[in-house]
Amino acid sequence: AGDLPFKSRVFDNISPLTRPGTRIFGYTLVYDGVPLRIRRGLVHPLLNRLRVIDNANDRTSDLHAALSARFIDCNVELIGCMALFSAVVPTAASTRQ
Repeated sequence: AGDLPFKSRVFDNISPLTRPGTRIFGYTLVYDGVPLRIRRGLVHPLLNRLRVIDNANDRTSDLHAALSARFIDCNVELIGCMALFSAVVPTAASTRQ
């Protein structure tokens, strides 16, 4: 639970488990930039209230900022309310630039 900057701490936790140059990827549900459709307008608030998901404050821009602060070659693609992301763990050479 929490906002996306809080949840992004997971990236800090996986960093020690990766090698430089490793591409990470995943997805999350976001609440912005998505046309409001009847199903989404009913389902998302219900799932948030039931605490099945916690994305009422999750923004695509926050996801990109969290990735960019930790990784290189970051990509976020919004498909519906799903933000697909990928990024590369920096190498020592890339962090010196």
